[in-house]
Amino acid sequence: MCLSSTLFLIEDDAAVENALHISMALAGLKIEVYPSGQAFLAAYTKDQRGCLLINLSQPEMEALTVQQELIRRNCQIPIIFMTEIGTIRRSLPAMQSGAFCLLEKPFPRQLLLDSIRAAMEQDCKNRSAPKSQAETDEIRSPLNFISCLNLNNINVQLCQ
Repeated sequence: MCLSSTLFLIEDDAAVENALHISMALAGLKIEVYPSGQAFLAAYTKDQRGCLLINLSQPEMEALTVQQELIRRNCQIPIIFMTEIGTIRRSLPAMQSGAFCLLEKPFPRQLLLDSIRAAMEQDCKNRSAPKSQAETDEIRSPLNFISCLNLNNINVQLCQ
């Protein structure tokens, strides 16, 4: 993981945001919290290293809209989507657009930490050398999608 990596969290629920912020800070992660996708997009520049953690359902701006805007801006930041039980089908567009990981709530803290660290490591690798357009497209390929699901309290990792 790069020393300058940051976890960017978009969370509109103050209680969830507070719990995640404390938990991730205790794990030694640098974290920036945004109340909405609009606030994050206004502040984020593509030279900032790290990963984005966002709930699939957001009231002001859907997470998929945030993802599409980052793609439009040519930002390569890995995105971890959180979703509620039963909303996996809604995540298909995120997967097709190169989501790094999908976590179905509730998920174990260690799974979240492992996913964040893996996403930050991927971000470091992606930034380590200049990429051609074909390599950039491959980074977003759905074939690279890793889904971290917690189905019936059994952690399953799906790789396509």
